[in-house]
Amino acid sequence: MAPFALKERTEARHPRGLVTEVVDSLAGSIREGQLQPGTKLPTESEIMSHFGVSRTVVREAIYKLQASALAETRHGIGTFMLELRISLETEIAGLAALRRTPDNLLAMKAMKAALDAFQESIHQDSDAVPPDFQFHWKWPT
Repeated sequence: MAPFALKERTEARHPRGLVTEVVDSLAGSIREGQLQPGTKLPTESEIMSHFGVSRTVVREAIYKLQASALAETRHGIGTFMLELRISLETEIAGLAALRRTPDNLLAMKAMKAALDAFQESIHQDSDAVPPDFQFHWKWPT
């Protein structure tokens, strides 16, 4: 294992390209817990050495991670890994919106009403358990 907890690379190069190999490896390191969200990435030089790639490949991989909301660069400080969940949840929300049904829309209205009732209960300092339960009820899919 590399001292900076990157997923080990395989010796065989993938036909899909070096940039993709670096991106997949870094994302895999998050999924496997080797890189925790908020962890500062190794330097470009360390990544270059680890993967045996050029600085151009490393920079393009970091740009792809940023475009996918998996990494954030703070100028003068470094690049940090974000939670993988962020990009997945965004994609899932988009698919849910595209695939919604009339029943889903009715459920959303009921969920909104339950959420409003929950917030109102809290605002009035009354029992919020019933609307909380209603909000978490299994809705039609």
